[in-house]
Amino acid sequence: MRFAFYGRVSTEDDQDPQASYNWQFTRARGLVEPAGHTIVADFFDIGTSRSLP
Repeated sequence: MRFAFYGRVSTEDDQDPQASYNWQFTRARGLVEPAGHTIVADFFDIGTSRSLP
Protein backbone atom coordinates (compact mmCIF):
# COMPACT_ATOMS: atom_id res chain seq x y z
CA MET A 1 0.00 0.00 0.00
CA ARG A 2 1.25 3.50 -0.74
CA PHE A 3 0.81 6.41 1.64
CA ALA A 4 1.22 10.17 1.59
CA PHE A 5 2.69 11.85 4.66
CA TYR A 6 1.23 15.12 5.94
CA GLY A 7 2.94 16.93 8.79
CA ARG A 8 2.72 20.40 10.26
CA VAL A 9 4.30 22.77 12.70
CA SER A 10 2.22 25.69 13.96
CA THR A 11 4.89 28.37 14.32
CA GLU A 12 8.55 28.73 13.53
CA ASP A 13 9.07 30.57 16.84
CA ASP A 14 8.07 27.65 19.04
CA GLN A 15 9.56 24.73 17.09
CA ASP A 16 12.34 24.12 14.59
CA PRO A 17 10.49 23.17 11.38
CA GLN A 18 13.27 20.90 10.08
CA ALA A 19 13.61 19.03 13.36
CA SER A 20 9.83 18.68 13.60
CA TYR A 21 9.59 17.39 10.02
CA ASN A 22 12.39 14.87 10.62
CA TRP A 23 10.75 13.59 13.80
CA GLN A 24 7.27 13.33 12.29
CA PHE A 25 8.42 11.73 9.03
CA THR A 26 10.60 9.21 10.85
CA ARG A 27 7.65 8.31 13.09
CA ALA A 28 5.36 7.87 10.06
CA ARG A 29 7.88 5.64 8.29
CA GLY A 30 8.25 3.60 11.45
CA LEU A 31 4.53 2.91 11.37
CA VAL A 32 4.03 2.03 7.70
CA GLU A 33 7.29 0.37 6.62
CA PRO A 34 7.23 -2.59 9.04
CA ALA A 35 3.88 -3.52 7.52
CA GLY A 36 5.43 -3.53 4.03
CA HIS A 37 3.98 -0.19 2.96
CA THR A 38 5.70 2.87 1.48
CA ILE A 39 5.41 6.65 1.80
CA VAL A 40 5.42 7.96 -1.77
CA ALA A 41 4.69 11.66 -1.21
CA ASP A 42 5.06 14.10 1.63
CA PHE A 43 3.52 17.43 2.51
CA PHE A 44 4.53 19.70 5.37
CA ASP A 45 2.91 22.97 6.43
CA ILE A 46 4.72 25.60 8.50
CA GLY A 47 2.71 28.17 10.41
CA THR A 48 -0.63 26.49 9.84
CA SER A 49 -2.73 26.16 12.95
CA ARG A 50 -4.83 23.04 13.53
CA SER A 51 -7.47 25.04 15.39
CA LEU A 52 -10.65 26.05 13.64
CA PRO A 53 -11.99 29.61 13.79
